[in-house]
Amino acid sequence: MCINMHIFFKGKSIAEQNKCLQDAYQIFTKNNMFDNAIYCKNNELIRQFDSGSIQARLFADMIGEATGSVPGLVGMSHLYNNAGLAYMMTAQPDLAMEYFDNGLQYAKKSRSLCTENGDRMQ
Repeated sequence: MCINMHIFFKGKSIAEQNKCLQDAYQIFTKNNMFDNAIYCKNNELIRQFDSGSIQARLFADMIGEATGSVPGLVGMSHLYNNAGLAYMMTAQPDLAMEYFDNGLQYAKKSRSLCTENGDRMQ
């Protein structure tokens, strides 16, 4: 859903774009489409990387929400990576490495499950 968001955001300010993502998050949550809701939240949060004002705890909270509402989320390793980056950018390298490692372990586990089920990874 949010992958082609540049089409929808053309000419909108960052604040307007974030509002669209927040609204989409609410709509998806209301309709029990938690995976899409999490992706929208992630897309909003990663915008902090360009702002100079990073709230790493929000990334950790998002992972907790994703773990609780969407077990096995396809992009979970990406969420861990983004959280690690947030902690790295806020001078918390030990926490960053924990999130990077968790993301790597999640990706390896996901790859293993796909291989066991006969799915082809690309």
